[in-house]
Amino acid sequence: MDLYVTLRHSPNCFVNLPLKIAHTLAQRNESTQLILELKWYDKANKEDKYAFVGWSGGSSSSMGNNHHHHHNDSLEMSQEMAQCLGLVEGQMIRLKAASASAVQKATTVEVEPVTSDDWEILEVHAEYLEEQLLNQINVVSSGQIIPIWIHQKIVIHLRVIDVTPKSSSSSSSNQPSAVKLSNDSEIIVAPKPRNIPSSSSSSSSRSYNSLLPRHLYIQQESSLVDSDNNGLLSSTTVYISLNAMKEYEWNQGDIVEISQIKSKDQLPSILQSSSESTDAEDNQQQQQQQGQQQQQPIIKRKCIYARVYSSQEVVGKLIVKSDQHIIVGKNLRYLLQLNVNTQIKVRILPSHSIPICPISGVQIKQVVWRNSPLEFAPKPPRISLLPPQLLHQVVKEWSHIYLKENNKDNQQQPKAMVPLVNGSIITIPPIKNYSTNSIDIQFHFNQQQQQQQMSSQQQQQGGGNRQMHPQQRQNNQELLNVIGNVLSNQIDNLVDQPNPQQQQQQQSSQSSQQNQYQLIHGVFMINDEIFNQDRMIISFEKNDGSKLEPLEDYVDISDRLFDRIGGMDKLIDQAKDYLSLLVRKDYGMLRNQLNAPGNGGVLITGSHGSGKSMLASALAGYYVHLDESLTFVVRLNCQLLKETKVERIRQTLTPIFTRAYLSKPSIIILEDLDIILPNPNEQDPGSKIRCLQISNYIKKLIGVCRDRNAPIVLIATSQSIQSLYKDFQTPDVMGLTLEIQPPSRDDRADIFFKLLKRLDLQVEDDNEKVALGRFASSLEGYLGCDIERLIERVIYLNRSNSNNNNNPQQSTVTLKGMHLAKEGYTPISLKGVKLHQSDAGKWNDIGGLKDGPELLNKYIGSSEQGVRDIFSRASSASPCVLFFDEFDSIAPRRGHDSTGVTDRVVNQFLTELDGVEGLAGVYVLAATSRPDLIDPALLRPGRLDKSLYCNIPERDERLEIITILANKMRIDEESQNSLAELADTSEGYTGADLRAIMYNSQLKSIHELMHKKEQEKKEKREKEENDKQLGGGVAGVGGESILGNNIVIFENIENNNNNNSRMTNEQRNKLIQKIDEIKTTFGQQIDDENNNRNNNNNSNGNNEQPIIKKIHFEESFKQSSPSVPPSERTRYEKIYKNFLKERGSVTGTKKEGMKQTLA
Repeated sequence: MDLYVTLRHSPNCFVNLPLKIAHTLAQRNESTQLILELKWYDKANKEDKYAFVGWSGGSSSSMGNNHHHHHNDSLEMSQEMAQCLGLVEGQMIRLKAASASAVQKATTVEVEPVTSDDWEILEVHAEYLEEQLLNQINVVSSGQIIPIWIHQKIVIHLRVIDVTPKSSSSSSSNQPSAVKLSNDSEIIVAPKPRNIPSSSSSSSSRSYNSLLPRHLYIQQESSLVDSDNNGLLSSTTVYISLNAMKEYEWNQGDIVEISQIKSKDQLPSILQSSSESTDAEDNQQQQQQQGQQQQQPIIKRKCIYARVYSSQEVVGKLIVKSDQHIIVGKNLRYLLQLNVNTQIKVRILPSHSIPICPISGVQIKQVVWRNSPLEFAPKPPRISLLPPQLLHQVVKEWSHIYLKENNKDNQQQPKAMVPLVNGSIITIPPIKNYSTNSIDIQFHFNQQQQQQQMSSQQQQQGGGNRQMHPQQRQNNQELLNVIGNVLSNQIDNLVDQPNPQQQQQQQSSQSSQQNQYQLIHGVFMINDEIFNQDRMIISFEKNDGSKLEPLEDYVDISDRLFDRIGGMDKLIDQAKDYLSLLVRKDYGMLRNQLNAPGNGGVLITGSHGSGKSMLASALAGYYVHLDESLTFVVRLNCQLLKETKVERIRQTLTPIFTRAYLSKPSIIILEDLDIILPNPNEQDPGSKIRCLQISNYIKKLIGVCRDRNAPIVLIATSQSIQSLYKDFQTPDVMGLTLEIQPPSRDDRADIFFKLLKRLDLQVEDDNEKVALGRFASSLEGYLGCDIERLIERVIYLNRSNSNNNNNPQQSTVTLKGMHLAKEGYTPISLKGVKLHQSDAGKWNDIGGLKDGPELLNKYIGSSEQGVRDIFSRASSASPCVLFFDEFDSIAPRRGHDSTGVTDRVVNQFLTELDGVEGLAGVYVLAATSRPDLIDPALLRPGRLDKSLYCNIPERDERLEIITILANKMRIDEESQNSLAELADTSEGYTGADLRAIMYNSQLKSIHELMHKKEQEKKEKREKEENDKQLGGGVAGVGGESILGNNIVIFENIENNNNNNSRMTNEQRNKLIQKIDEIKTTFGQQIDDENNNRNNNNNSNGNNEQPIIKKIHFEESFKQSSPSVPPSERTRYEKIYKNFLKERGSVTGTKKEGMKQTLA
């Protein structure tokens, strides 16, 4: 089909077909991104030309610039694309669909920028181009020049050097070899620096293989520490195996670029689509932060640079685990936030393509690290901040020793300049001349110039037509010439005659772009001379108290955390057996034979403080460190997502799984998963829908990441099995559930022993383990976190005693000190629990935990959860008695409740009483007045199998009850003798009735005494009023006058001859002093009189205690009546007789060590 070329403005390389053709293809369901072959005759060269273009579904919508051709026979394309192909407006071409053999799927495409300007723009916007390339072009051919749009404004041109695979039809014709781009295609860009001739470029000596980017896994640098005695090996160099160095055709000391793998080519579609919104939000947050903190630019690095060596080039034990691993120091990894076992992209940089930036100033500051965000990671050592002057001398001495190129004594340091970037951190070893410890310093380059540029921009925004200083413009232009930028050319093409103000803004924008380039891509080469040149501006700043957040890297935990965990040996073995089958590489063949899934999960449940997070961290650290697994670990604390929207939870989970997918085998830790995925409330449909959406999304992420050779494993924690969404606990998601039970006596002793050993403490006893066992017996209800707090209290008491006695700090603890530390501490599992210690001597070691019908809850599952929580707490506080009052109200016969709540509570009681594992030291008591209403299943042997019938007391029993109550009261002798009469006359009274009689009698005696004292006070007041009327004056205490001889008259004796003269200051001070003495003396006299009066009142019997007399008992008995009438009593007796007859034997047997129940 012959068509005419029509040019249009469009920021892509796709073409638009005539409307009729586009409509026909749409009806045939032809897929978009169709590849088309163009053929036309080149009159200048007198030959046929061929090209391949892509069609994305668009149709010609206008006649273009040539009005002679209608859009029904025109092929639209962008003007830039037409120029690259050599087409002009109105040129006739022949169009046909490309065959599958002519255009194959591309594996690799090698391109190079047409100009140095294109290369520099490409370097700045490499990430954007990587994400948007397929949105602009889908087919390329060898030798073709293609235009690429950056943010739809700037156009760069790339020349296609070679493509793989090559089409078979291209060899037999003049057609170029074309390939179709896809997510799996790898684009290789050859650098093209400014002002370097291609003939002398070192890239010509570089092979195609050496320029290929490599995907390697980061190896921990623990083996590097022994070899690193100058701080540079772990800060500026990386190491690979010698075989990899030969395979990649790299040289020792080459500079490599290290970056994160952000290409979406390797990601499933769900991770690609969801990560875009997350990146947009991160960019928006970064812009907000930059707006708030304009004085200090935020460095968001894209890549880092280092020199690469093989492990054999370093003296010491430095072993790279495989050809797919690379050793990267922690200081380097910090710049890109790279954890151990992360997969990264590494590519070699020829010497001419290194983005070296000039150095106009260096700021050096000592680094202080925060504690690791991982709770169980070791804390950084304490360091002292050096003054700027001393820091200057230390750094200068270090540079002279380790940065000097011709230092023959140090064979480890290569004879080359050290590549640094903005924010690089270097560890300086101890310097003997200054007696300093190892410190970390951070480099910032050209910060002063950036601040000047920033202030200049602010002045331009606020100053309107204010001109830039000529010297400043010259400095900025020199910097542009060194690094190179094409923004000025782009702007000049858009504006024909810019005015001076526009030129000023252009130069400011260009300089800002260069500063951003330096922050993100710039490399600064330093050596020993840089610290000795006068022209360099080196400033040493004092740390203002700010600290850097270290990496959240589980390699810091390693396998050492297992030495801190006590009482979980069985759980650890179960978890290792399950996880090893999934993540160990040497078990890959076994996984294939067993047809094991490519994913798995471990659910760890337990109460707060039981050690869930510690166990999860220990397992993660173990498999990060294990050579047979080398897993990548990423963690998410779900507490941060509490009460957030489902969409935000999805956006948070997606990058977590993306990082795990790119570096698998991986472990994802989801702490407190039940916060965002709880068991929904049946009464709230919204919560069920929310949980279903989150659960399905996580399952979908797990499904797309499934890989048997490199699986992804979940480790989730929750408060209990019941608190987590049940549909999520399927075997394909959570294959193993570990429930952390409260530690037993032996477990508590084991925890205590391991924690003391970790702190290098011992117990002052001949047999330490026996002593700890005895003390652990008194720690009922203590969890692992409680024992840690207890040890902290013991250490604090030890230090306090050592300081008070001026004794050195001891490395031993005593049982007495541990018991003192225990006083006043409440275990976390018993906080808020009504714990009662019995007063009976024979029950001193048994506590009582009481609960009643308040267990019932209208929400489904809440009542059963309450029963489970009570038994769990009782187990934590064992030995313990569980007492349920009004038991018939919470455990009636099943089937009599229309709601079904009590039926589920009864079922839960049966489950707890018949538990697979016996709860040693837990005793269950229940009280009821209607045993016939209790479900019979609870009364069978092995459950509540013993019954005690508390009948109404007989005469002797009533006398015993009255006597016990009377012993706690003040009763006269006559009333003591009348207790037997009260027992005789109170037939039918219960124990509660008798107690009410005794209490009422006591109240009557108290009221009588109070009435007597009121009468005495009334008589006393009347007597005082009579004395006042007879004596005349102010009545005092006891009828005495308050005045009288206590009146003091002051006379000015010295000035008695002149009464009108004023007092001097000396006389006034003496007078004030005299008044104060009199007031003090008078106050003491009043206090003495009040004390004497109180003593007289006490001696006169004013502290009289109420005494219960016989008349009080008689009056109280007359006003009372039995709480159980005779008719009701007869009915209860029939109920109890029938209950005992139906039940049969009321005695039961139970083995010791199991739960004992009593009803």
